[in-house]
Amino acid sequence: MTSDFEYDPVTVTDESTATGRTAEIFEEIRQAMNLPLVTSIWRALASWDNCLEETWQAVKPIYSSDLPTKKLEQFVEQTNLSNPILSFEKNHSDINLNGDDIRQIKSIIETYNKSNGLNFLTLAALISPLKGIQSTNYYSKIKDPKPLAKLKPLANLKPLLSRQAIESGAWAMVEQANRLGSDNRGKRSSSGPHVATLWRHLAHWPNFLRAVHTSYLPNQVSGQIKRDSQKAVETASVIGQEINNIVSLKVNRVPLKAINVITSYVTSPQQVARMVVLGIGMNDWLNDNKRTQ
Repeated sequence: MTSDFEYDPVTVTDESTATGRTAEIFEEIRQAMNLPLVTSIWRALASWDNCLEETWQAVKPIYSSDLPTKKLEQFVEQTNLSNPILSFEKNHSDINLNGDDIRQIKSIIETYNKSNGLNFLTLAALISPLKGIQSTNYYSKIKDPKPLAKLKPLANLKPLLSRQAIESGAWAMVEQANRLGSDNRGKRSSSGPHVATLWRHLAHWPNFLRAVHTSYLPNQVSGQIKRDSQKAVETASVIGQEINNIVSLKVNRVPLKAINVITSYVTSPQQVARMVVLGIGMNDWLNDNKRTQ
């Protein structure tokens, strides 16, 4: 198991330029999750032959019911994260965010929290049989997903910027925030671990990223982020087993490359788990501050 992503979220398949079957699957994913974007795990799987197609077909049956949403609510409740108490006014009076900025930031974070959370649980369910877990399948197999209503975007989100479009000062804040909860042994280059897409999407507001980093620094130093991330992995594993017992998942066609990438993705505290932990924390922070009004 690797600690850092096995792929680079910055350079994987670009959602906006995807064509053919890849673009069709991305649209199916957006519709199934009711989200306006596709996060990096799916864009990474699109980089390898059949990995996107077969992985999506394997987990697609889960989305024919409200099971993912219910299980995500269960995950958040059971994980019980230890978030710091944060205040813009007290700690970051110079952050200079107006109401529109806060609404955009909240929408982006909420979008990634939902996407990362759903991916975390459904892909944990996908690999659970491969870990020797007995799947009783005591519920009837859920049928293939019914066609969903046309996607209604949560918000008109600011665009996800490419690396080249982010000026150096803002990129430094992106990299700084990205180190929260990461393990130095996971470094892939001299600049640090691979950059999670959420931080890049928040590059429009480098002062916000600086505030996130400095506010979470005590939790980083104490190891609390890593402990919470490990707790998230353990909770997702249990819920993934529950999902696998409810839905009969056909994994035999999923390529080994996809299985290996997904296994690292859901079992390493340094990958999606830490982004879920930090994303939930940032959302709570924004909800607790009067400036979010």
